[in-house]
Amino acid sequence: MKVLLVRTDSQLGDTVFETCFYRELKRHFPASYITVMACGNRRVLENLPYIDEFIWLAPSGFKRVWQAFLALPYIWRQNYDVLVSLTPTLRMKIFNKLLRAKRKFPFEYRLGEPAVNAYVHVLKQLGVAEVDTAYTVVVPPQAQQIADTFLSNHALTHTPYLLVNPLASCKSYTLSVERVIQIITQLRQREMTAPVIVLNYQNKYDGVQLPNVHCFSSDDVLAVAAVVKKAAYVLTVDTSISHVAHAFSRPMTVLFTDQPKTGLPRAKELEHLISFAPPSKDVQVLWAKDAVCAIKPEGIVAAVLKGWRENEKMKN
Repeated sequence: MKVLLVRTDSQLGDTVFETCFYRELKRHFPASYITVMACGNRRVLENLPYIDEFIWLAPSGFKRVWQAFLALPYIWRQNYDVLVSLTPTLRMKIFNKLLRAKRKFPFEYRLGEPAVNAYVHVLKQLGVAEVDTAYTVVVPPQAQQIADTFLSNHALTHTPYLLVNPLASCKSYTLSVERVIQIITQLRQREMTAPVIVLNYQNKYDGVQLPNVHCFSSDDVLAVAAVVKKAAYVLTVDTSISHVAHAFSRPMTVLFTDQPKTGLPRAKELEHLISFAPPSKDVQVLWAKDAVCAIKPEGIVAAVLKGWRENEKMKN
């Protein structure tokens, strides 16, 4: 079976949770040949063992559209058995009309259920009875070494730590430096003495200067994933880090707002947005209207302490 999967946006979080789809396709159809057309997250995708071929597009703009159309003759010659569109946009629907495959599956989000279920629906239409919806992130040795060196330098190799990710792609989903300091200070006041690692992309959180708090900054998303993998607990805003953490079964608290991002209409509000939270009993979701900074620090601290203590009980 020859399968073509097309994603024409570069959302890292979506890429991470769709990894279950590639894995389950290969597991249930080991002789299948899987081609992925994508325009981003090359490092994450190329480290997966399930994909046989890539058609890479430019990250954005007219060049991406032009390259997609240039790829059409090649795609037509392949005689794909299955086409799955992973981007539910009008432009993608138009492009799908030009693609040829014996069976076509549009990707459709269903309100009120985890977004990952969209992949389950497609797999079941292909005849798969049982689907494992766990995510997969593969960390190569070089990225693991970056993380291990950082943890070793801060004596965190064998020490449980809280990982805090305060940064998202838009302001309404981002915690300020001041709010991060408030949260960590209140955690200390509540007798949580564990070390804290703050993901410090582009050094935006250098201002978080507190005892036993360490900032980790790397342009390698898989080195970041390696640090996430070893965290005892994760506090993150709604962004790709929540999906990376879920790939490693990390318990976490995720902060949401009903303010739309990346084109989602506000009318769908929280029901739609929370469908993108990792589907797990170990995930707590907190939210506030308009911005995550509107979530009270006391509520965030209470959720983190609850999750941390439950995780400690499970380990003991």
